[in-house]
Amino acid sequence: MSRYLDDIIKKIFPTWKVIGEQQTINLINRYGLAGEYARLRESGEQNHILDRELLQKIGKSIEVRYVFQPRLAYFLQTMTDRLSLPPLDLLMAQTRSGHMRLSLQLWDTMSGELIWASAAETALQSEAVTQDPVFMEDAARITWGSMLSDLLNGKTSSGYTRLNEVLDNLLSEKTNKTQRGESHQGQVEEYRQ
Repeated sequence: MSRYLDDIIKKIFPTWKVIGEQQTINLINRYGLAGEYARLRESGEQNHILDRELLQKIGKSIEVRYVFQPRLAYFLQTMTDRLSLPPLDLLMAQTRSGHMRLSLQLWDTMSGELIWASAAETALQSEAVTQDPVFMEDAARITWGSMLSDLLNGKTSSGYTRLNEVLDNLLSEKTNKTQRGESHQGQVEEYRQ
């Protein structure tokens, strides 16, 4: 999930210097902060608050001012047969759907303050002639993209459809890369809390 978030941050905020997950973990380990990092994450998972002292220590050591705290709250995908020929045991088409709920927080490592937070839920649905599942990456890219688009535009609540230009670009970019030969004419909806 963090890799997808890194990609989206770089696209929406091209002037930001982004330190990816692997580099961040390497720096934390280099400075002997693995225990502090584990305590910070554990505390954040339990009470949704990052400990100020641990956040300051890690931020200062790896020389970052701000950190994103992503969280996968829910992911479910289903596949429903739409057209099949039972006597031949031949599947012609399926409806694939997936639901993902994510939250994202932006923290200031110097003050320990929560700067911004968002939670979003995305529903994907498409018709396919293959048995490939709805890809988690698709849902993650859409959800992260919509949340960060709101951060960029100063919005606190939004609803998106396939007509949203930023999300369409994120989807078409991935589609062009993969060319899986399936229909991406599905419905995309995203709800905000």
